[in-house]
Amino acid sequence: SEFKGDRKMTELMKKAIAKIDAEGEKGGSNQKQIAQYIIDDLITDDASAAKITDEKKSLADCMKSVENKAKKLAENGCAMIKDDIVYGWVREYYEVEEKAAPSNIISLDLADLL
Repeated sequence: SEFKGDRKMTELMKKAIAKIDAEGEKGGSNQKQIAQYIIDDLITDDASAAKITDEKKSLADCMKSVENKAKKLAENGCAMIKDDIVYGWVREYYEVEEKAAPSNIISLDLADLL
């Protein structure tokens, strides 16, 4: 099996990556950037891959959804939107929950140090 970071690639994940990669190639630079985000951050397991491969969902429709949300925030035809907001909209479209980052906080009781 292939590994992407610490992820073990399943067949469904490979299928999801292939789908998004192909759809990303059909669009401009924004669509390619969103496709890369989906591949790097959304396809983390079979559950997320299943949502990405859903026939009712497409990267083109995702882009339309993002553009519609951006238009609602535009002033005089211009919208300034942070990447993490846009990526949140992409997650929303594909209905993929954000994985909680593992906590690197170490809890120490003062008594442990005495």
